[in-house]
Amino acid sequence: MNPAIRRGLAAWLLVPSLAAPIPSPAKSGTENQLVPSTGDQRLAEIELLPYFYPAGTQSLQFSSYDPTGGNRDGEYRKSFVKYVDENGEDVIFDAYGPGALQRQQFNIWSAFAGHAFVLKPGAASSRLRYYFDDEENPRIDVSVAEMFQGKSGRFGGPLSFTGNWADADIGLPIPTPDDGPLFGVQYRSLPFARRLKITFIPSDEYRANLGIDSSSWYQFTYLLYPVGTTVASWSPERGVTGRIERQWLQLGEEPKAPKNSAIAEREVAIEPGKATTIFEHSGAAAIASLKLKLAPYDRDTFFKTRIRMSWDGNRPAVDMPLASFFGGGGADFATGASVPSRTMRNLLFGFDGENGTFYSYWPMPFWRSAKIEIVNDSGQPIVITASGSIYESNQVKYVEGEAGYFSARLTRDRDEGDGLYARAFREQGLGHVVGRTLYSEGYAMDGDEFTYIDGNRSPQIHGDGTEDDHNQGWAGAAYRQPLWGGVVNGYQGAYRLHISDPYVFEDEIRTNYEYSKLFRSSNGAVETVFYYYKAGLSPRGIQQTDMVDVGLEASERAHDYRIEGQTWAGQVRSSYDGYEKNVAANTFLDEGRAFNGASEFTVAVHPANVGVKLRRLISRLGNGVQTAEVHVDGVQVERPWHVVQSAAATADQAWVDTEFEIPAALTKGKNRLRIKVKYRGSAKGEINEFRYWIFSHVPPRTF
Repeated sequence: MNPAIRRGLAAWLLVPSLAAPIPSPAKSGTENQLVPSTGDQRLAEIELLPYFYPAGTQSLQFSSYDPTGGNRDGEYRKSFVKYVDENGEDVIFDAYGPGALQRQQFNIWSAFAGHAFVLKPGAASSRLRYYFDDEENPRIDVSVAEMFQGKSGRFGGPLSFTGNWADADIGLPIPTPDDGPLFGVQYRSLPFARRLKITFIPSDEYRANLGIDSSSWYQFTYLLYPVGTTVASWSPERGVTGRIERQWLQLGEEPKAPKNSAIAEREVAIEPGKATTIFEHSGAAAIASLKLKLAPYDRDTFFKTRIRMSWDGNRPAVDMPLASFFGGGGADFATGASVPSRTMRNLLFGFDGENGTFYSYWPMPFWRSAKIEIVNDSGQPIVITASGSIYESNQVKYVEGEAGYFSARLTRDRDEGDGLYARAFREQGLGHVVGRTLYSEGYAMDGDEFTYIDGNRSPQIHGDGTEDDHNQGWAGAAYRQPLWGGVVNGYQGAYRLHISDPYVFEDEIRTNYEYSKLFRSSNGAVETVFYYYKAGLSPRGIQQTDMVDVGLEASERAHDYRIEGQTWAGQVRSSYDGYEKNVAANTFLDEGRAFNGASEFTVAVHPANVGVKLRRLISRLGNGVQTAEVHVDGVQVERPWHVVQSAAATADQAWVDTEFEIPAALTKGKNRLRIKVKYRGSAKGEINEFRYWIFSHVPPRTF
């Protein structure tokens, strides 16, 4: 059903008006869980943002980070290429579905030639091939220019963008090209039912240049959905919706409704040190838009007027300066002098330095009450003019337990010279990240993003440069795109929305920005705001129910562990992905085994589970591709356990936590499972295992 949206009278005394319909989310068969749309619909229907993803949804990324822990991100054979397939093609992405590739960031056009930045010959004519569902021929076979530079109508605007050297400001006294591609971004969704493999085919010119400069960077962010989720693989008949085009061409206007919605305004005066409530509502509803005008508007009020939002009587989900919440960063950075006078507009929030206005279009559901306050921490009286709109609950109903509270968290971190990373975000519970901003000072852009989800000690999201994490390259520029951009550039003042590529977490999430040794900087400072939806009262969607320590006799005996085709047994001392300033910070010794047959064991799970997660510690040293079948109580899971890592990792960077989701159809109602991991293939003719952690996805996924 597609109920019409009615903008209500509510607390702002708005005149009701009809708007576009919101489709009800689909359900997934027996589990009655929400199935997220997997195509460009996610970008078109902003109203779906608050809904949780099905249990077992994974947020993952392939990138060209340096697997040795250093700063040689993008080195072609070591970091860019993951393996060479049976056809001799260089593989850069390989995942089994169902899933969807949601974001492609590419940076292969330029190189640093020792004294200047230069364009690399043959980059644009190199090719990308996208193989779907183990088909012999690629469904997509395009040049880099066709995928990223608008040379193909199928992959052109509005979802693709190529930066230009003419706009760049790298902040260094080094010559740069006057013109030419700087980086490329593609947000066209590529869903895949069974598998997606992407190969890069260098042109002859590009291949010849690899011996001179092999730097080639990329980040491909994707989602994996639970086995059994219905996903139709990409086909050329599917085009970008007109709704996306309209929204992206009208930044600053509400993307969820017609432009002619009537809006009433409320004006309040607030003395220094005082707070005033600008919105209060009892009952279930959802805020659709919030607009503010601040007077006087200057540097003092921009950074020292605070917004506070609370839902259903809980502690504030948002409490930070207007500047931070609406994308303007912190006052104590050098950029603080100029940012208030600038204008930034993206799809869901922004500010206008010319007229002192702010807007937010994040959907914000609540079920009992809502309260928004403005706090004047400046030294002068201010006047706030507030307007906005809500969805009435009898027209648009977000189901409690299936959608989350909107939240935003401000984090400030400063390095005194010895830190490995800036702490950018921490949260516990169940939810998904949908956006972020980053401001920095004294911070080297070569630092990588490390995002760890649900206690994994290997980052599911490992970037290859901070400006690349924000969809730019070579420092970037003040691009203002609908989903990403820079108020300053790609790392000193940047934003990125995660509408179709959220970071889904069920227990916890941590994001760090690595302090690089590039400029040997000290006293680097980072300020971030992360926007996310979260279940109330911090319920967690998973719990650990068992652990198998392979190689430890007592643990193997307790779990009836057996192995056939063993090729090795022993100990390994190594570390997980390291930070530049101390690549061995996570070093430990563990026992394990390798085999080309199978291992099996019995584990405990929660009987009320809605699926089970297996986490396995492996060594990727010299063995980056490891594939296995997984059998549960004698039944093979449809998706293989397919691990693809760079085999160029050094001995001190070998550890990787890999994860595998078992669908509820094989686990529901059981308290014990017999697991069999059967070798299917690898680069070394064996796969290895050192430890297993077993997690049960458990209800209630409610507040």
